[in-house]
Amino acid sequence: ANVRKVVLLFPIPPSYSEPDRSPSHIMSHLFGHEGQGSPFAYYQNKGWITSLSSGPRISAPDQNLFQVTISLTEEGEKHWKDVVKWIFAYAKMLRAAAEETLKLNGGGDKDTCKSDADLYRIWDEVGQLDRMRFHQTSPGAVYSFAQSVSQSISKYGTTNCLSAGSLLNETRNSLPLAELLGFCQKIVPNNCFIERCSQGAWDEMEALYPEEAVTNST
Repeated sequence: ANVRKVVLLFPIPPSYSEPDRSPSHIMSHLFGHEGQGSPFAYYQNKGWITSLSSGPRISAPDQNLFQVTISLTEEGEKHWKDVVKWIFAYAKMLRAAAEETLKLNGGGDKDTCKSDADLYRIWDEVGQLDRMRFHQTSPGAVYSFAQSVSQSISKYGTTNCLSAGSLLNETRNSLPLAELLGFCQKIVPNNCFIERCSQGAWDEMEALYPEEAVTNST
């Protein structure tokens, strides 16, 4: 079968040093969610996609790249621009929610924190899922486990090498709300790289640049 895929890439602030407080956790959960009101549910109702995933593509001390990957149906390929627009619309909604929650909580003041807002509830759910996954996951094959742990030790030290990123000590009230807003403000068209992988995309480029297509084929 032909591959039909569109990938959105967003440079966002690095969160390498604090894996448990990275807004990437909740952003990955929200963009990849498949329930009612999610981008996935909207696209599926339209018959446009077969899968959607999101999360960090690169996480390093000096850079962070957030990725949304969408596999399209034949009909979805015809509407790929609308698919991209809906991601931006969803990001705008999240940004507004983060701004409103931050405003209600006095700019992030812990003494006035109202943790009954949806974003706090979702952060709590993400933490519960990550902790469950941590406690129920086996180490795996020795070779791959040793390699993974050695890399983690170099990043987070021996104390946190196994648990870093699993939100073991995070609670509903520890949502990094200001950082989440900062991340959401980066999910905009002028901070986005789009990759397309499909025969349709190739045909479009050949039509736009026929001379280059001839050169590449010889």
